[in-house]
Amino acid sequence: MITAKLIRIVAYSALLYVLLAPTYSSATTQNIVKNKIHEYIKTQIEPKPNKKIKIIVNSIDKRKNIDQCVTPLQISLAGKKALRRNNTVSVICQDQWKLYVSVRVKTYMSIVTATNNLSPGTRLSSDNLEMSFFDTSTLRGETSLSIAAVIGSRVKRHIQQGRPLLSNLICLVCKGDPVALHVRNGQLNIKATGTALSDGTMGQIIAAKNNSSGRRVEGRVVAVGQIEIN
Repeated sequence: MITAKLIRIVAYSALLYVLLAPTYSSATTQNIVKNKIHEYIKTQIEPKPNKKIKIIVNSIDKRKNIDQCVTPLQISLAGKKALRRNNTVSVICQDQWKLYVSVRVKTYMSIVTATNNLSPGTRLSSDNLEMSFFDTSTLRGETSLSIAAVIGSRVKRHIQQGRPLLSNLICLVCKGDPVALHVRNGQLNIKATGTALSDGTMGQIIAAKNNSSGRRVEGRVVAVGQIEIN
């Protein structure tokens, strides 16, 4: 036999469910939508060992009453644009609702940085360099991606501890330093020694003197202490 007390408990529980269920459902649906957006953005990014990605999905306006979607969500970049740092994502629940959500994508790249303050003239080695992840949006200038590629080069301007090793702060070939000259002409490959007449970074064309002939030549910096002449 059902007592009056049991009836009151059942009625009270039903009332609580009616009052609380819509709010709980909307909040839960918003979290589900944010998670789905996060998963979608990850599929748009090609993973690379020297990069880290941070995806920031902005909060959905709490005033929007989003019901649970009974069909799979349709998620895409608004305007069919390529993925950028700041994005707008379209989320459609067919025949129920549609909304736009802002998403920020931060890219962190592994680059060479200084382990301590470096003064001009300092020779770079594995003892004063390390790899660190940096937000690419904060980088200004060409960076170094490999410690091995810059060992033996020299600092031109002060570099603070923890700061990136920008190409304009160092010279792979420094004025007055001995250099290896590689003369390439078709299948002909001649090696000679020379002296750098100016500072140079990777890929830069600089002048040097051939120590054997005394001639002034120009070539491209291809590595620390090495110039290639075509």
